[in-house]
This record gives sequence, structure tokens and C-alpha cells, in this order.
Amino acid sequence: MKNILFAFVTITFSLISNAQCGTDEYNHQLVADKLLPGEDFADYLERTRDFEFEESYDTKTKKAIRTIPVVFHVVHAYGSENVSKEQIEDQMRILNEDFQRTNADAANTRSVFQSRAANFEIAFKLARIAPDGSCTEGITRTYDPVNTIEDYTTSNSEVKTAVPIWDRNKYLNVWIVTEILSNSEGTILGYAQFPGQGASTDGVVMIHNRVGTIGSASAGDGGRTLTHEIGHWLGLYHPFQGGCSTNNNRTDRVDDTPPVAEPSYGCTADENPNTCSNDFPDEIDNVENFMDYA
Repeated sequence: MKNILFAFVTITFSLISNAQCGTDEYNHQLVADKLLPGEDFADYLERTRDFEFEESYDTKTKKAIRTIPVVFHVVHAYGSENVSKEQIEDQMRILNEDFQRTNADAANTRSVFQSRAANFEIAFKLARIAPDGSCTEGITRTYDPVNTIEDYTTSNSEVKTAVPIWDRNKYLNVWIVTEILSNSEGTILGYAQFPGQGASTDGVVMIHNRVGTIGSASAGDGGRTLTHEIGHWLGLYHPFQGGCSTNNNRTDRVDDTPPVAEPSYGCTADENPNTCSNDFPDEIDNVENFMDYA
């Protein structure tokens, strides 16, 4: 299988210890509500996302670069959640550095994973043409005093109805809200919809203080929440998804990622943990993977 390991870097920041990605819960809810077919979800994801990429040619790598137009839907009540254009542009910088492996900490990738880390050959840009053909900065702003997500069904649909999606085959839609599931055990930073699901809800939802590294952004996150969630949007699972599966392809659906027993949170005393020993060859955990929590 083509190596598309998403571990370009050793992530030197830590998502706070009780922070979570809500993608698993969100997509499980879609299955429970019969908004997704009852087939094996992993097999369902084999379907290809039908996206109209813009292609360009990189003279340095001599490869085609696929560009994804992005629109940020800022849902706000005139508070700090009404993030600035500069904060969104900072997030876009981080996205492109992470996906193209030009991020400053890429050199910290441990040697065992260096040969697998790669440029994803994807670029992101703020949309310049809106669905109606008018000019845009790739940012919409909608006042809504109820700008939180309190559940993955009704509340999720209400926000995405109040701020309608742009054609999912032409844009990556990102909704920015104040809070997600305030009554949950941990802080939900964001969640994404996997490929092939409902056209009216496709995209990523994230909280405003995880956008980029400036403005309302919380210190220590590094702007990597959206990198993680876009990985899900493109079809990647968490590397710990299948636990210590003997089939590496049942972890994050990429067979060059070693299985991991559980999520990694921050730095540990053991610099080379190995929570699964049943893989062959037996490898250390890929804790620097963007799709983990470390």
C-alpha cells in the first residue's frame, strides 16, 4: 500500500490531558441514528471522496499539488469566538506546513519513522470564489447567540443549517464555534465527518481557541487541532482505533502505521513506548502521529 503515513513530525506540544477529538462519537451517532448505512464502517470508508481538486505543479518536487479551497464559517455572538482574519490565516499557514512537511519540528521525527514521513502533496487556500460566483475571502460570519454544539445530532444540524454548507465537492467547510459538548467529561476540541456521508453536514467543526496560534488561540496547542480533524475528513482513523490489532490496516487504515493500544497524551518518561507487541515487525508507538493525541 502506498505510504501515506500522517506522521510528518514529532509534535512537541500537548493537547491537555483530558482533551478529546469528537470524531469517533460523532460518526458513531450518525450510525446509531441510521444516517449512515449499517455496513462495516471501515469498509464503507473505502469509498473515495469525490472532490474537485485544483491541481498545480511543484517545480521542486516535480509532482502535482492538489489544492483544496477552504471556507471558515465563524458562528459568533460578538465575543472572542469571532476570530480575526489574521488568526484564520495563521491557521492556514500551519495546515500547509504540516501537510507539506515544511513545519519547523519535522526534523524531530524519530529515525524509525523518517523514511515514511512525507509531503502529502496537498495545499490549502482560503476560497476566493463563493458558490454564487462572487468574490470572497473564504470567511463567513454569522451572529448566533447559540453558538455552541451540545449534541452531535440536533445541535450539530442547527448550526450547519444556520450557516449552510458550501458545495462539499468544491470546498472544505470549517465551522468555528464557542464550545462543543460543554457537559462532556473532557474538552472536545473538534470533530469531522468522514468521506461519503451526508452532503449537508460535511466538514469540520472546531472551537475558536484552537484556531491557529494567535488571537484567541490557547497556548500550547500549536494550531494542530485542525490538522488532526482534516486527517479524519480525508478518511484517516486514530492510530489507536483498533487497539493492538494483528492487522495494521485496521488501526488507522494505513498499513505502515504500527498499532497503538490507547491514546498518547503529552510527554512520558518512556521516550519510545511500545504498547502493542503483536505486530510484525514489532515497532514502537508512533506517538508523533498527528492522528494521535500526544
